[in-house]
Amino acid sequence: MSVQKKILVVNIEQAKKNLAKLSKKDHPSISVGDALEELKPFIQEAIDKNYTRDNVLQILAQCGIEIKPYRLKGLFGEKLRNNDEHKNAP
Repeated sequence: MSVQKKILVVNIEQAKKNLAKLSKKDHPSISVGDALEELKPFIQEAIDKNYTRDNVLQILAQCGIEIKPYRLKGLFGEKLRNNDEHKNAP
């Protein structure tokens, strides 16, 4: 038979107070997917202003966000319009 460790109620109350006082902690970094979702409206706006996907990738890289072209394409699926493709269309 194992002996169960007991925790004093005063310790539980102190833990509750300490946890309740915590402020929201900033994340020093987020996942690539989350970053792209946050940037999605700005990327679409750049595309709408006639910037190509390659232009957007270069701008992101200058900001330290280096992603592969497929990540950008996958972010929008078929909805992302690359203006170079429209210019070359018949």
